[in-house]
Amino acid sequence: FDSEREGTLALWRVSSSGGTPTRMTVGTGLESGPSVSRDGSRLAYTTGGAIWELAILDRESGSEAGVSGVRGSPLPAMAPDGSRIVYASSLWGRTCELWEQQIANGVPSGSPRRLVIQQGDASNPAYSPDGRWIAYYQIAEGRRDIWITRAEGGTPIRFTEHPSSDILPAWSPDGSMLAFVSERGGSEDIWVAPVQDGRRAGEPRRVTSGAVSTQAPAWSPDGSLISFIGVNEKGREVWIVPADGGAGECQLTEGANAHRVRWDALTGEILMSAVCRGNAREIWTVSPRDGKVALWEPRMIFGSTNATGLFDLSHDGRLVVFTREVLEGDIWVLESEAGDY
Repeated sequence: FDSEREGTLALWRVSSSGGTPTRMTVGTGLESGPSVSRDGSRLAYTTGGAIWELAILDRESGSEAGVSGVRGSPLPAMAPDGSRIVYASSLWGRTCELWEQQIANGVPSGSPRRLVIQQGDASNPAYSPDGRWIAYYQIAEGRRDIWITRAEGGTPIRFTEHPSSDILPAWSPDGSMLAFVSERGGSEDIWVAPVQDGRRAGEPRRVTSGAVSTQAPAWSPDGSLISFIGVNEKGREVWIVPADGGAGECQLTEGANAHRVRWDALTGEILMSAVCRGNAREIWTVSPRDGKVALWEPRMIFGSTNATGLFDLSHDGRLVVFTREVLEGDIWVLESEAGDY
């Protein structure tokens, strides 16, 4: 059988009468799917899995460019003017750090630049509407807190200090508010706090009611609504809530298996990475008025139904940065003269 019991997916064996399992394969993984031939002389299995590529799509020309030097799932964000992207990557080791890549004419220009040197792992960066600031959350010593740094780099400023986890920051269109997901109220809800010059300028207030666990908040272009992924026993759907929290949240989709949402500033529609039909995760549009769903054009596929579907776009909608799942692997065969492995 295959198991991750020692930190990597490998093949293990155990007596049919029970006992202590022992590891069979000692490769780097991922080794899975063991199948023994009828005479017991051969054992076939597969190696490999998903890796993540980071790409930039120019919707006007249809051209696509890859971003090199990325390790892990990079969690990208696009500057509003499309001039650069920021992403989290473990390029220099196991710690996930923020990196910036300049963009010229829709393609990467020059080498990536490390933005922040900080203990722990950086995650889910987001540019302010004027492109001057980057909000993100940092995982360190078991804590998750929101931080803000200048886009050109420098000393990060701590935005939240609550003992509960604060994650997934999102800027309001005018840059005066920061929404984030927090457990400080006893459930995963969206909270909003004022921000000025990269610092919190007031106390956070709760926007959602705890009806569903919230993820990935995104503001509407006029700042009146916040869209998010609501997670419960029925799945992962797109929801909206008034930014002041007054009228309560409303579910828009059903059966979407959505992962991320953004707003199209030109059309006012919600963009979601979801699996609505078929066996692929793609970008779909969702009407905030009636929940009507349609494929976004040009069609953009992240990968299989397990793909993360992380993406962001420039304010004019021309450039899209996204992660793509690439499945790699081989079939291996072990031979045994004694029929034992």
